[in-house]
Amino acid sequence: MTSIFNPNNLEKHSTELSYPITVVIPVYNEESCIVNVLEELDNVLSKQFDVYEIITVDDKSTDNTTKLLQSQEKINNRLKVIYQNENRGQSHCLMQGIKNASYERIVMMDGDGQYNPTDIILLYQLLSKDIVLISGKRNNRKDNFLYRKASKIGNRVISYLLGTQIEDLGCGLKIGYKNHLERLPYFKHIHRYFQIIYFNSGLKYKEVTINHRPRIGGVSKYSLLKIFNIIPRLLWLKITRTKLTEE
Repeated sequence: MTSIFNPNNLEKHSTELSYPITVVIPVYNEESCIVNVLEELDNVLSKQFDVYEIITVDDKSTDNTTKLLQSQEKINNRLKVIYQNENRGQSHCLMQGIKNASYERIVMMDGDGQYNPTDIILLYQLLSKDIVLISGKRNNRKDNFLYRKASKIGNRVISYLLGTQIEDLGCGLKIGYKNHLERLPYFKHIHRYFQIIYFNSGLKYKEVTINHRPRIGGVSKYSLLKIFNIIPRLLWLKITRTKLTEE
């Protein structure tokens, strides 16, 4: 599919892109793609921002991901790597990256190469003082059929249970403000429920269509079981009306 943006056509940033950003990427066993992901991301960001940083959180990978990140860190002064001393999961990695972010605008994305970093510009431009979380909505998803079908059903259940329209709860490409993100109450798999917690907190979010690419290597961390485990957590979030913590 043709990208919404072509990095070769990007001009130097306008005043609309003048605020610096942090991009947080949790990774676990992504040796086959992490270098390409970082190089592509850096190429896009360098054309748009004078000031930015990339924070990669290595969840104690067991392949060559850690070594590759160490090499990349030596040659890219925009890159910071946080090395976990034990495997804690994607949500913990995201929260660590958010905590260590230098800038108020924070992009979150996966490290498997399925997201096109040029879509970050689209999300960035939509973030505002009123709409404080922008989440991707994957177009023409490249996951397997059963996962796509189960996810579609799950998103419909979510909308019914919570009374708010969410078309793609599981998209890993998002942008928000650090002031809000660091107030998320931590629990395992919280990265799947950002929109719901913002909704409970009376904050506005928006979903925007983005591209989705085939995985070029590694193994997906998702499963059908994880999708169906979402329902009990949703019910808990609805009953407790879980919100951001107070400032």
